[in-house]
Amino acid sequence: MGQFLARFIRKPSVEIESIHWEAFLVNLFWIWVVAIIIGICLALYFYREAVAAFKVRSSDDVFRPFTPINSLAWALSALVIMALCSIGYYYFRFRAFGGSFFGTGVMLGCISALIAFLCAYIAISQFGVYTPKHLRYRAMKLQA
Repeated sequence: MGQFLARFIRKPSVEIESIHWEAFLVNLFWIWVVAIIIGICLALYFYREAVAAFKVRSSDDVFRPFTPINSLAWALSALVIMALCSIGYYYFRFRAFGGSFFGTGVMLGCISALIAFLCAYIAISQFGVYTPKHLRYRAMKLQA
């Protein structure tokens, strides 16, 4: 698993042993997966809660903005989780060797937020379980 991240992340210091670096990348990969899953779950949970609060009470309500889609911003929690955990874990593990992992941690956070956003968006748009039937798009059948 760490081999996947090894393609994108270089060792910041040559003094770090390869065995320790590989173990770090394996643990970092699993932190990355957990951050993505948390981002997806938060986005889907808050979307579901916002949709449940969205009520259609009159005919004008059908045309008002559908703002529960804003809850996809919760996918950014994956960015925060991944950036903080990866930077903290690097400094906890390799404090003596120096080097900076800030840019790499933020890059991994951005990638995890993008993946979480796309997965949550696909889950919302493709599977009808997250959006109630009265809010889904239904194509009208033309009668001749």
